[in-house]
Amino acid sequence: RAIDLLRADLEERVTVGGETAADVAFRLAQLLEAAGPSDHDAAVARARYARDIFLQSGKQPKVEAVEAWLAEHAGPAAAHSAPP
Repeated sequence: RAIDLLRADLEERVTVGGETAADVAFRLAQLLEAAGPSDHDAAVARARYARDIFLQSGKQPKVEAVEAWLAEHAGPAAAHSAPP
């Protein structure tokens, strides 16, 4: 399925790096578009995972791109990182 391919692609990009914040935001938008209503929670969970990886690796522009996507698609509270 398209959603599985996009998830794998996003995970690889998060792990390997090299993406700009705009690229990450675009990929996340594609992920949500490919997801059906039942996959929305999975898309949000994947975005949170991506944000956590970017936080750990110090990629603040990418963190901001993911948080902007989360705020738009999952509500403002979802955009903020949980306290350590």
